[in-house]
Amino acid sequence: MINLHSEDDRIAHFMETVREALASDRTLSPDLTEEVVSEIRSHLLALYDAYLELGYSAEEAVTLTLTKFGTADRAAGRRTTRKLSRHAIVTMLHAVVGIVSFAVAPMTLENPSGDFSLAPMILGGLTGFLISHLSIHSKTRATHFAMKVAAATSLGYLGYGLLMVSQSGMQLQECLLRVAILAPTFLILGFVLRWSWLEQNKSTEIAR
Repeated sequence: MINLHSEDDRIAHFMETVREALASDRTLSPDLTEEVVSEIRSHLLALYDAYLELGYSAEEAVTLTLTKFGTADRAAGRRTTRKLSRHAIVTMLHAVVGIVSFAVAPMTLENPSGDFSLAPMILGGLTGFLISHLSIHSKTRATHFAMKVAAATSLGYLGYGLLMVSQSGMQLQECLLRVAILAPTFLILGFVLRWSWLEQNKSTEIAR
């Protein structure tokens, strides 16, 4: 099979324009830019080889390949768009998990008689959204993040439980027991949110 990868100036020029397009994106480090260039180049050469195998001349194969890829900005943009789409989906899933998990948690502190209020559930949902946001932007490890979440949310729900005690909604011993049960729950939720985000970042790096 004819192989003019290293000799074809048009391919080399195209890849240089792709590199320049990616270099203008300040969110990409130089090393990551080179990884993306290598990824795009491998796809381009694979398509080039496919045209050669179909019987096209080297010049025709290059023309068809570059036409298929379009402009350098388009080639770089497709990759960036996929990256942003994955990021948006994972961010949304984290928010949903956080909102639902922390909104349901207050139910264990409600009056056993069934007098349930939406207020703690709404507050829990807002807390879950905030914690999901923090899990994405936190710089700490999953275990440290989880400990902070468990401490903060347990104190918050303890305050709510003591309010119910003052209103004769439950006994103090029962309140403390329920908060003690919730604490490891918050610890696990905080750990899962932070750990899953870190794992997603690892998967993204591998996919690059």
